[in-house]
Amino acid sequence: MKATSDPFRVTLQVAVETSDELPGESEFARWVNTALSEVPGVDLPEQACVTIRIVTSTESSKLNSSFRDTHHPTNVLAFPAGINALPEEADCEAELGDLVICYDVVSREAEQQNKNFCAHMAHMTVHGVLHLAGLDHYEEAEANMMEPLEIQVLETLGFENPYADVGLDTSGA
Repeated sequence: MKATSDPFRVTLQVAVETSDELPGESEFARWVNTALSEVPGVDLPEQACVTIRIVTSTESSKLNSSFRDTHHPTNVLAFPAGINALPEEADCEAELGDLVICYDVVSREAEQQNKNFCAHMAHMTVHGVLHLAGLDHYEEAEANMMEPLEIQVLETLGFENPYADVGLDTSGA
């Protein structure tokens, strides 16, 4: 296996007509690698793959309905894979999983929340990657661990706290 500067290889699939504001594969790779490098206490492989698919509201809604029995599009879906879930001929050690990010929802949320589109896309990517690493936010204790980590990763990447304007208090975590 060849050594790369980023241990986690990212493949970006764009299944929507977008404007030039959509970040490129290298930017998504930077976000993924930064997030995974800051996850505490999780044994991740030295080399791994993450696929990110940017989709329409229609595709997001279908996936959300099929896998979560929720009948509307959502900003990000995370599909963790089993470790070593790749055939032997694959060029990375393990598949961490897939992220499906809905361009329409992220764009709409960014506008509604008065956020920069790229910053919100980075947040959804980091959020999804943390799910791939096994973190969650459905219970309060889990959220108290995951949200501050999201904030920390995004600050490392040069983005502001995504929860600052939504009234969540993460200072105690």
